[in-house]
Amino acid sequence: MGKFVKRLFGLLLTLVILAGLATAGAIWYVRPQQELTLDHAPLDLVGKVQGMIRSGKAELFLSGEDINNLARSELSDKPQVTPEFRVDGAKFGLQGGLLTADINGRYRDLLDFGLQAKYQLEWRAPNLIATPAGLKLRGLDLPDSLLEPMTIPVGDLLPPLVGIRSVEFRDGGVAVSLELRR
Repeated sequence: MGKFVKRLFGLLLTLVILAGLATAGAIWYVRPQQELTLDHAPLDLVGKVQGMIRSGKAELFLSGEDINNLARSELSDKPQVTPEFRVDGAKFGLQGGLLTADINGRYRDLLDFGLQAKYQLEWRAPNLIATPAGLKLRGLDLPDSLLEPMTIPVGDLLPPLVGIRSVEFRDGGVAVSLELRR
């Protein structure tokens, strides 16, 4: 009987150690792969207006870096995107109408992880709306429903007398055609 109890105890101890190693491995696997922050630079509207004057077009061009800064600004104002999930850092890239994002977050103040998300951009005056189009955790597909749509307030950048006529997604940025309001 003593040998049976020792073997049972040894088996249970082995199982507990294996479960602990599996948990530690999973935590290591989902952790963020890069250091990201929500730091952002303000948009240089004076430089943008000077570029409009030089080109002779009533068009404001927002580069991928401008969109990155605007999106980070929005996230820094409200990093707690759901009750369970807080964004600690992000980096956005723009490819036509597709916004890609590397996101570092924290789940219930317990687990840090890094995600790769894709958003489809569309124009709904006066904002760009980023609708979730894909979510991955280290190559593992997750449901898009875990993401919320994101609003990038382009219209808030402009003075009250200037309106937005149209928006065109281009490689490397977004072209915003402007018009005077009456």
